[in-house]
Amino acid sequence: MTFSHEPWLVLSVLVFTALWLGLVAYFQRYLRTRHPAEFVALGEPSFRIGKGQFLRIAAYIYRRRHTALGSPRLSFICDAMAVCLTAVVGLYVYACFTLPGR
Repeated sequence: MTFSHEPWLVLSVLVFTALWLGLVAYFQRYLRTRHPAEFVALGEPSFRIGKGQFLRIAAYIYRRRHTALGSPRLSFICDAMAVCLTAVVGLYVYACFTLPGR
């Protein structure tokens, strides 16, 4: 499969994935330093994704549990993570159903 049909798609997925990874790193550091109890309640998330850890983080973001802490910075981080994750999944689904040679 070549990516010459939709180069914007590949670039978009790469950009949103890079943003997601950067935001996850910042999210982890921010929770660990500013809200340690919340960090522990989430299972001390790290890049070594354990069983169900991704789902816990996704549920935390999409259910907007971060708003209970009253931190505008944490809300911005979580909202940006939700946008990036939604974009990556949406672009992947788009690629699965529209690119030729599938």
